[in-house]
Amino acid sequence: SDDMFVRIATQIGFSFEHWALHESETFKDITFVLADAQLYKNVTWVVGDAGCGKTTAAIDYRKKHRNVFYILCSVGAPTDGTNLRDMLEYAISMIAFLNNPLLIFDEGDKLTDSVFNYFISIYNRLEGHSGIVFFSTDYIKRRMENGLRYNKKGYKEINSRIGRRFFDLTATTRNDIFAICRANGLTDETEIKKVLKDAEASENDLRRVKRFVHSRKRRIDELKRKGEAE
Repeated sequence: SDDMFVRIATQIGFSFEHWALHESETFKDITFVLADAQLYKNVTWVVGDAGCGKTTAAIDYRKKHRNVFYILCSVGAPTDGTNLRDMLEYAISMIAFLNNPLLIFDEGDKLTDSVFNYFISIYNRLEGHSGIVFFSTDYIKRRMENGLRYNKKGYKEINSRIGRRFFDLTATTRNDIFAICRANGLTDETEIKKVLKDAEASENDLRRVKRFVHSRKRRIDELKRKGEAE
């Protein structure tokens, strides 16, 4: 059915809506980290503001490379009676036999402590066999500091496995937003200035930028249709 095709498309990262990607410094940083982790079996925790393009870059990388697995951590554990430990065991056993696999955990700061500690098991089983990259906002830094300060279970191990540091992404710039507008067909200087002004008020959130670009393009199309009708 059409509904099933739409759901499959969503799961594999396909979009029916055309949106041109701009390879900003943030995008390039993320691509570098993912490629480095996959090739050299590294473990990295990437930190960036909400809306800076982490998820978009990760999904784009997954589309273009083999044996890359994207896990959205905010989805939560299965509720159909499936045993999470059994699922984890099965997944690890399969991934360990692949050539240069890469695990991407998006929104890793939203994992509960009990699930968070599964990472230790994943790392121990896949060390030297798979790259692992976490994405999150800088909230994870405070969480890690508190976990270490109060000696919470697993935090020392996790901190050690990510190299005791986080990879901080470059902030989105006005030039990036300008390039995004141009790449997506918004070329009028006055309209681009409106997007830049709105972006500045929303901390350069690229989700907001995308919505605003679409709204300005729709407005332009409406004015053109009215002009043609008259």
